[in-house]
Amino acid sequence: MPEEERIQETAPGESSDTAEPSPPFLTWPPPGLEQIQGLLLSTISYLALGGIILIVPLWYSIGTEQNFTSFGPFGFNWWIIVSTTGLGLLLLLEGFHRLFRILWNGNLGVKQGHTWLTVAHVATDISRDTGFLIQGARMFSLLDQSARQSLLRIRLVGVVCYSAASLWIIIGFVLSVFLAARGIINPTAMGYLISVPILLFLICGIFFRLKSSLVVLATRRKAKDELATETRGLIDEWKADADALHLTGILGETTTGKVVVLRVAAAIVSVVGLTILVPIITLTFMSAFVPGHLSGVMPRFQGVQDRAMTVEFLRSYRLESDPATTPQLAGEALVNLNYVGTDGKPYEFHRPPRVLYEQRWLFGRNRRGQRSDALLEKPTADLTEEEWSALRNEASNPAHQEFNTLARASEADFLGPLYKLPFPDTYTAFEVAVPRFQGVSDGARSHVAKAAYELHTGDPAQAERTIREVISAGFLMVDEHPTLIGNLVGVVIAEIGGAALESLYRATGNKTEADLIKKTREESEHLSRARRGSAGSWREEEFLIGMARVVTDENALRGLRWEFLPWVTTGTSFTNLHLAVFGPGDDYDQWLNSAHDSLVRYSSEEDYFYFLKHGFLVAPASLERRGFLEWLLSLTFGKSDTPISFAALVRAVR
Repeated sequence: MPEEERIQETAPGESSDTAEPSPPFLTWPPPGLEQIQGLLLSTISYLALGGIILIVPLWYSIGTEQNFTSFGPFGFNWWIIVSTTGLGLLLLLEGFHRLFRILWNGNLGVKQGHTWLTVAHVATDISRDTGFLIQGARMFSLLDQSARQSLLRIRLVGVVCYSAASLWIIIGFVLSVFLAARGIINPTAMGYLISVPILLFLICGIFFRLKSSLVVLATRRKAKDELATETRGLIDEWKADADALHLTGILGETTTGKVVVLRVAAAIVSVVGLTILVPIITLTFMSAFVPGHLSGVMPRFQGVQDRAMTVEFLRSYRLESDPATTPQLAGEALVNLNYVGTDGKPYEFHRPPRVLYEQRWLFGRNRRGQRSDALLEKPTADLTEEEWSALRNEASNPAHQEFNTLARASEADFLGPLYKLPFPDTYTAFEVAVPRFQGVSDGARSHVAKAAYELHTGDPAQAERTIREVISAGFLMVDEHPTLIGNLVGVVIAEIGGAALESLYRATGNKTEADLIKKTREESEHLSRARRGSAGSWREEEFLIGMARVVTDENALRGLRWEFLPWVTTGTSFTNLHLAVFGPGDDYDQWLNSAHDSLVRYSSEEDYFYFLKHGFLVAPASLERRGFLEWLLSLTFGKSDTPISFAALVRAVR
């Protein structure tokens, strides 16, 4: 507008032709920046509130020392983490959206001619009086330009400190998790890294905010009367004329050179906003979803121990061991028995039998007709020619000698003769085929048939020894086999031997001993059924703890202990956030060493232990492979080069 057309202010008692023209007033906020005036205040509020709601539960879960079997301080109350994360993320996304708007609109303003400092003053104009302060209007007329410039800087620094405090809630948390995952800081240092900068930024912001408020308050008191008069005269006359007032010293030179700064800042905000979602969402998934669903796949094998107790009364019928029967010979005997009557072709990683018996068992589980123990009680005169032929042929099978080997062994190395150890580092426990056992269970029934033949040919003492070989072989598998199915097959074999021994005693007139076996068996089965319900009553949060205890319990079945070992090491990969970030602690190392010392006896078991300690899903070689996703997860989760690591688990699954 031309100077002569500007509205002039006439002081009371003066004519218009003698009044001096009013100085031009700067329009505030500047054109194009109206949308971001004071927007930083609400942005700070959203970021701070969202960060607190989101981070505090996760920080508490990570920073709290946890046993390696613990599901974290919230346990199975997964809804707590889900709720706080959902609400916190919504508030944070809104905060980052507003911050992006400030930078984006500021970028447009700079491109149109404003300076980046002008944009900063508009965005931080929380009190909405920066326009008055810049041009020394209203109450700020009492301050000279130097004082006004100083006050502007104080306000700007104060708001920036508040912004830094709200942003550090998120950035500090993510940074501390990254450093903790690298083993650089411990939980205490993590707390300091998050809280100390926030406190410093807050103190700084409060200090500058308080200093600014005191200056404004003092100025307002001095200019109370003048302020009222000036406001009435200037409220309709604000014009944008920064150059006429020579304010470049305060607002900076008019240039488009800083546009790249805000453009880059807007891009950084977008990248940071997306980047923090990865650890936040992953941590939330671990602390909420995984524990809640882990129990659904956890094995419920606690009742197996009670099942094994049902045959304990038969232990007194075991034959004495022979020191000449080494653990390796016993392991080879079991492999040989399981390939009787087959082509001898082993599974992958399995060893072939040292001796392959071509003659098949006749009294296996699929035999049609009488069971072998039933033939024990049948009078000799009532046997048919077909039954005599079957018993004679079965007794001649040379594979029966393997039962004698199993029966005379006090210990057994079932792994060395079974597997080609060590397993390749590229394989996991899930990929190794379980042993076959049909041959030994069928052989037990056929071994009873051999005893029946010996009884009917007039040698009851030998028949009893043959049956006791079955019982002894069964208990060797119950006590020594490193797989749970092997222990259960041992229970079945012992049951076969117990039923056969009862039939033998009845056939030979020893009714008292036969009734005792029957009564004891029934009482054991009844007691087992009664205890099985309570044995399987672990609560969800107790599964990992219970399995860890079983692994080191030398009174538990060896197969159960070996079976639970990879379940514990797999489950420990993601049961609680503290372990996920900081990695396994001394309690885990102590447990693993205790498990090793109580389980490993032979070199084959040493290799097997090394293999299983990586869990079901992690292959040792996979710890050396890293893709982008693994790298990204390794920023959050610690010790990704160890088997019990969430990053290692993801790498293995991929």
